[in-house]
Amino acid sequence: MNKKTGFTLLEVLISLLLLILVMLGFLKAVTEFQIQMKQNNFINRVKELAQQIKGKILSTPYTTVKNCFPPAVEGTLNYNSTTGAYSLTFINDNFYNSASCNLSPSCADTFFSCYYCYVNENLIPSNTNCTSGYAVEIKYNTGRVVDPLSGNELGLGIGIVIKFYSPKANPKQIKMLIYKKNEL
Repeated sequence: MNKKTGFTLLEVLISLLLLILVMLGFLKAVTEFQIQMKQNNFINRVKELAQQIKGKILSTPYTTVKNCFPPAVEGTLNYNSTTGAYSLTFINDNFYNSASCNLSPSCADTFFSCYYCYVNENLIPSNTNCTSGYAVEIKYNTGRVVDPLSGNELGLGIGIVIKFYSPKANPKQIKMLIYKKNEL
C-alpha cells in the first residue's frame, strides 16, 4: 500500500474559502465599528456645542442675552414649597416646537449661530445648510419669566432645540431649557 500524506486540492480550496469568509466577516465588523465611532464622535461634538451655548448664555450679561434672544412668549416661575423646587410654565404649550432661528443680527455674528457643519470632526458655524459634511441646526425660543404676584421680570427661559443628521441614523434632537436670571 502506498499511502500519500498531505491534503488534496479540494481540501485546500475548501479551507481557503472558509478563511476568506472569516476574513470578510471580520472586515465587515471593523468597518461597522469605525462608522459607529464616527457617529459617536459627531454626537459628542453636538453635546459639547450644547454645553458651550449654555455656558455662553449663563456667562453673558442679562440685557445682552435678552437682546440676542427676543422673548416670544410669557412664562411664570413656580415654587413648590413642599419640595423646594422651581419650575417654569409657559403660556405656549408648544414651547420647543415653536422654536426658530430668531437671533438678533448683532448676536448671529458672534458666538451664537443657527447652522453648523460637522466637517473633519469639527463643528463650523455656517450661514445656511451645509454643502459638505453633516448639518446641525439650532433653534431658539425665549420666554419672559415673570413673578405671578408682582409682575416683575425674573429672568428668561431659553429653550434650545439642536437637530442633527448623523451618518446612517435618523435625525436626532437635543432639547434643553436654560433659565437666565435677571440681575436686577
